[in-house]
Amino acid sequence: MQITQQMPTHTQDQPVTWLKSETSARSWCVAINTPSPLALDTEFMRRNTYYPELALVQLSVQGHTALLDPLATHPGPILKALALDPQRICIMHSPGEDLETLREVLPQGPAHLFDTQLAAAFSGLGYGLGYQTLVAKLTGIDLPKDQTRSNWLQRPLSIAQKNYAAQDVQYLETIFDALKSIMTNRGFLEWFEEDCRYVCRRSQITPDPQPQTRFRSASNWPKEAVVLLRRLLKWRDQTARRINRPRPWLLPDELMAELATQPPVSMAELHRMSRSVRFLHNEVLDSLHSLLSMPINEQERSATEPVPKPLDNQGKSALKSMQKKVAGIADDLGLPPAMLGSRRLLDTLLRQHCWPSEVDSTWRRAQLEQPLLNLLP
Repeated sequence: MQITQQMPTHTQDQPVTWLKSETSARSWCVAINTPSPLALDTEFMRRNTYYPELALVQLSVQGHTALLDPLATHPGPILKALALDPQRICIMHSPGEDLETLREVLPQGPAHLFDTQLAAAFSGLGYGLGYQTLVAKLTGIDLPKDQTRSNWLQRPLSIAQKNYAAQDVQYLETIFDALKSIMTNRGFLEWFEEDCRYVCRRSQITPDPQPQTRFRSASNWPKEAVVLLRRLLKWRDQTARRINRPRPWLLPDELMAELATQPPVSMAELHRMSRSVRFLHNEVLDSLHSLLSMPINEQERSATEPVPKPLDNQGKSALKSMQKKVAGIADDLGLPPAMLGSRRLLDTLLRQHCWPSEVDSTWRRAQLEQPLLNLLP
């Protein structure tokens, strides 16, 4: 697809404003007082915490680029003023983790999201493309990747870090018009906008009430063990959020399986089983012991869904037929099969024999529901 010559480009030679106070952020926001699209990105660190630590916010409007330091000033006022403007499109690339990081400020996401990774798939450029790959496809420019895993919480940031961060939003502006034009010509703009709204809703999703169903190794466990597994998984997630530590640091999967299938009969035994886990101590260990000591009642048993068993030969055959059907429909539409119907969607359809309520996509449902239901055994 030869479109690079028709596209203007932004370069790192453009001036970049460093925002480290509420006053400077407000002044920059006033200076670009236009409903033009906002290019938005973040840098964050997630080394030893449950929640990502916001380290930098990158913004660009009509080539006016700013780097906001959230360690010096809260990003809330400027992000709410720009990203929640109902007249403004917010351009981001694969923003799932960015929206999670910004959940406190933008709990429902921007007013109008434009996800360039999704747009690339709807444009026929490829599924799940990284930012640098997409920019290279559309502009012929190879952006550096060397700062991806640098320490974004350090201060001062290096010149290389600032240039890398600025380019993350400068080229979002560059590719936006081209992607929108291609999708419009292909007739996918409405579907794309629906998927972008879903991306924002997905960032608000509450913890899974049935997390044990993803623990496939437990499909043959006794019911009591599955109930305990669900209880442990929910406790781990709630406690990890509360103490802000990664879930595996609190309760590794191997230990959780052991506790669910062979629950300790005393605090001393629990202490012995968990002595190698650094964050299981004091009140956290007491809480876990109380959780395991609670008797299982009938209400909890009936509320715990079974862990799906592996597909039998008939199920595997049906899954292959469904995948072939999805591939055929996707080919007719000119879309990637994985984008149209994920393996998880097909697996859920196969087990539930109905369209999953969590897949809130009217265009996918219209394309897939009846053809796939016709293939169920």
